[in-house]
Amino acid sequence: MSLRNSRQKETKNTTKSLAPKKYGRVTRKEKRNARLFNRHVIVKKIKDQIRLLSKGIRGVPREDESIKSRIEWFTKLKEFTKTSSADNLSLFENIYLNFEAKKKESDAVITSLHQETDRLRTELSEAKNNLEQFRKENEGYKQYYEQTQLTIFPEYLSTIEYLRSRVDQLELYLVKNESSNESSKSGDEMG
Repeated sequence: MSLRNSRQKETKNTTKSLAPKKYGRVTRKEKRNARLFNRHVIVKKIKDQIRLLSKGIRGVPREDESIKSRIEWFTKLKEFTKTSSADNLSLFENIYLNFEAKKKESDAVITSLHQETDRLRTELSEAKNNLEQFRKENEGYKQYYEQTQLTIFPEYLSTIEYLRSRVDQLELYLVKNESSNESSKSGDEMG
């Protein structure tokens, strides 16, 4: 007998034993409740929820405190469900309803954490884009500065060189003029 067949037999037997009999027939609602509030089904759903929370679903970090507390709560619920008596349908119905309520809360927390993560990713990408744009602008300014230095600075250098040579010429002219004036003055005094 395969595992699947044995589980189906357990479910069928549980359905028959848990559902109250009315005139020898079991209603659809009673079958549904017996199927939903079956211990094995609830434990499986709880394990799936713990697995999803433990994996860090949809980019939400596993280290978040709310996720850890929800994992602990689901683990306690799983242990309680495993150890409770199998004949009490109302107990399993309460466990199932508590599980569904807590699962909805967990999904809401995960959604809010996911939105916060998306917001932070968006801010980070905007900051990276701004930094990259600043780097490009800075590089543009550097290139502009280098180009202007290469074109303007040589012009200044040539002007400065011209002015220096002109000053040197004027100084030589003045020195020559002064020496010729002194020689003519000394010649006038002698003569």
